[in-house]
Amino acid sequence: MKYKSSKRKRKILFLSTNHTTINEHINLCNLLDERFDKYLYAFESLENYYIDKSISVIESIDSNKSKLKLTRNETSFIKSKILERIKLLIVNTSAYYLLKLNTLIKFEKSKIPKANSLFNHLEQCVVPDVVVVPNDRSEILILLLIKKFKLRNIKTVIVP
Repeated sequence: MKYKSSKRKRKILFLSTNHTTINEHINLCNLLDERFDKYLYAFESLENYYIDKSISVIESIDSNKSKLKLTRNETSFIKSKILERIKLLIVNTSAYYLLKLNTLIKFEKSKIPKANSLFNHLEQCVVPDVVVVPNDRSEILILLLIKKFKLRNIKTVIVP
């Protein structure tokens, strides 16, 4: 089937969070034909990947990319382990859950400015018709981006 040049190309943005999703998203991009403009934003380094010239790579807004990395921070892992131990010691009390909720809210609120700046950067580079994300459960930054895209009536596809 040939592509009609009179129709507008649909823009698809792939948000890749780690090495596995980068590989999967590049494969998905390669399956799409010329009816689509394909854009890739990766939170990891793309040095070791061959990316076809038909896929536009959106560079990170940070020069070192460490601030927007989605890999789990060792200190947050230790904090979560400590919270698990406290949870085992303290019986299901409302005070414990209020404390945990309060720390989670403070920690996650700090990511809102990052999500806003990343969304603005992605919007300047490309206004996509569809955004493909690897999941909606692991990182609050992805959830905030999904919400922003939804507010702009941009469809989000979650490919686990």
